[in-house]
Order: sequence, then structure tokens, then C-alpha cells
Amino acid sequence: MTHAPVREPHHVGLRGQLVCRSSAEAEVVRRQLPQHRALTRAEPGCLAFEVRATDDPLVWQVDERFVDATAFAAHQARVAASEWGRATAGIERRYVVEGLEDGEQERVRLSLLQAYDEQLRTEAEMANALAVRRLGPLWLATYAGGEGFISYRDLAGMGQAGVGGLVAQALALFEPDESIATIEWKTRGHDVAPGLPEALIAHGFQPEETESIMLGEATALAVEVPLPEGVVVRQIHDETDIRAMSALQDWVFRDEVSGERADALVRRHAVDDQLELWVAEVGGEMVSAGRLEFVPGTQFAGLWGGCTREEWRGKGIYRALTAARARSALAQGRTLLHSDSTEFSRPILERSGLIRASTTTPYLWRRS
Repeated sequence: MTHAPVREPHHVGLRGQLVCRSSAEAEVVRRQLPQHRALTRAEPGCLAFEVRATDDPLVWQVDERFVDATAFAAHQARVAASEWGRATAGIERRYVVEGLEDGEQERVRLSLLQAYDEQLRTEAEMANALAVRRLGPLWLATYAGGEGFISYRDLAGMGQAGVGGLVAQALALFEPDESIATIEWKTRGHDVAPGLPEALIAHGFQPEETESIMLGEATALAVEVPLPEGVVVRQIHDETDIRAMSALQDWVFRDEVSGERADALVRRHAVDDQLELWVAEVGGEMVSAGRLEFVPGTQFAGLWGGCTREEWRGKGIYRALTAARARSALAQGRTLLHSDSTEFSRPILERSGLIRASTTTPYLWRRS
């Protein structure tokens, strides 16, 4: 009898540098490192682990090796929840991971997508809604400004007729309310939902631009990014700044400034402690902006509303803005990031280490 060859597991390695910005950060590393080193070397899948001081007192050389991708993923999960992970979350990592094959990368993608489906496609997705109700597997939400929203975790097993019936029932619940001007039905590319696009179009929904669902570890983005001279990245709180940020996003996305959208953002910021607003400025003028939204009860924070003036693109400003938000997410204990990204922002997030896990296409119904 001929036996198939046994496939040896491929070792996975990480190498690079831990780079502190101050002597205070360096002291945190020195204080936390002995326990972190001992716990890592005790992991069953750890083959080697070294963190060595360099000639620069703010820089450590890091070299790790694990038996396979599963052991490496288990190590990352343990570290993210550990005292070391929390204490050093804001310290820059310049790491390169070696040895992950395509199949192993696919397992990482599927693992992240599972966390996304299980943690985010629930009532957590309806944050800040004025009202939420259920219709079978659907979540239906109403937001300020006359906006309706529909999402779901899973439609598998319903069949085309069942899916079509859900679309009709959901629309029938929203349509009589004259205050509802638009309804967004959020679809995902990895779902099994037979006949859903056709049913949505048949009931007056139109597809908007498809975006990439980007997922990954916050530590992949929490790095220092060199900025052009004079550029400052900061979190904003004052109403004047918030209105300026809203106007910038309108200019970039819509070519029309809306006082109503600015009012809504000001009101939300005043009451929502899960929302942070970040901007990049040159000489006091905003050139880039984005939101960071913590999702209660999950490991996730969302990166939303990222925009940069056209003349300031390609200079690292958006990436620096994203890195600042990632560091803030880690400081609040959120180890995973998610974003629905356009084709402009997707490559930036991919270069930073996030994965294009799937796609999302919103279908929009407008009251005629």
C-alpha cells in the first residue's frame, strides 16, 4: 500500500525591532520583559524567543520562532490579552513575519472573518440607533435623520423564495413611516443568500459601490509614521473643530457641505463615549480626518470616515492618522480593527498589515 507523504509543518518566525519613543517606554519594556519572556518560552509551540537590548537604549531586537501557524496564532492571542500586551500596546513594532504559506494565511483570514461575523454582526452593529427590532434573522434599525438600516448574521438555508419574502416584509415595516427617507441593506460577499441582490433590486434598492472588509490586529497599524514638516495629528473635542472635520469630509466625499451632518456629529460626540475624532492639520488647516469607534462587548474598534484632501495624498498622512487611531484602540483594550475601505484606502491598510477578508455592498432604497 502506498501512503501519502507526511507534510511537515512549516515553522513561523518573527523578527524585527521594538522601538521606544522615550526612556519611560523603555523602562516599561525592562520591567515587563522577564515575565513576558518566561511565559512565551513556556508555550508548547515556541521553539525560540529572544528579546535583546541593542546599542540604542530605546531599541530592542526581537526574534521569535514557532512550530507552525497555529502555535504562532495562539501566541499572538495570548500576548494581546496579557499584561505585557496591555503595557506595551503603544510602543512601535517593526516586525516581519516569515513562514506563513498561502494556506496558513487563508486560515488567518477565516479566523478573523469568524470573529467579525460572531462579534460585529449582532445588535452591536446597531449602535446609536434610535430604535432596533428583529424580523426573523434580520436586524432593523432606525437612525436620526430619517435613515433606516438592515443587516443580518446569516441567511443560509432560507432559499430564494424565503429571502425574497424577507426583503418584502422588511420594506413593508419601514415604508409606512414617512420620516424614513433612505434604507440601507448591508450585504457581504461571503454570505450564502440566494437571490438577495435580485430581490433587493426588484423592491427598489440600488447597489452602491462595493467596498473591502479589512480586518486585522491593531498592533499591525500602531507604528510611527514619518510626517511631512508641519503636519500635526491630534484628537479633537471642541465643537468648532468637529464642524470643520465634518466640512472636510463633505468636501472630499460629496462636494457639498451639510450643516445637518455637522449638527449630528456634534450631538453624537457629546453623548457617545465610544467615539473618537482624529484629524491631521497643516498650519491649523485640516487636511485629513477619520473616526475611531469602539464596539462595546467586543475586541473590535472600527476605522471610519477616513479622508484626505487630494493635494495632500501620497505623503503618509492618512497612514499616520490610522496609526494614531490604532494606538488609541490598543490603549482601550481593543486588539482587532475593522474597516469598510474604498479602493483608495485599502492598499494603505494592506501595507500596514490588515487583510481583505471579504467585501460589502450596500443596497440603498430612497423614498421617491
